[in-house]
Amino acid sequence: EDELWKTPEGSKVKLYRFDKEEKKWNDRGCVTVKFLKHKANGKVRLVMRNEAGKLLANHVVLGALKESNATSFVWTAVGDMAEGVAQDVTMSLRFGKSPDAAAAFKRQFADAQTGGAE
Repeated sequence: EDELWKTPEGSKVKLYRFDKEEKKWNDRGCVTVKFLKHKANGKVRLVMRNEAGKLLANHVVLGALKESNATSFVWTAVGDMAEGVAQDVTMSLRFGKSPDAAAAFKRQFADAQTGGAE
């Protein structure tokens, strides 16, 4: 897979996952965000790992990205494989004091929906 984009070093990005049963957001901690493009099929995946390297998100970029504010986004990850089985999960990323990284993430998410920019 080709890496299309990665959060810049020093960016503090927090991942939240919505728990449907408890009806609340769960803080998954700080993550590194990567967009990876599959060399054969061209699909773009969104992959996130925490500081210890644990996989917290792994799904093809589909659906709409909702902007809560300039540094916070919400979307539904269709078929996320981070837990070992495909499941649809509502996720949120907050870029804290990194508006440039947030803007770059938003552009890359949009590009990924149309096949990924080179």
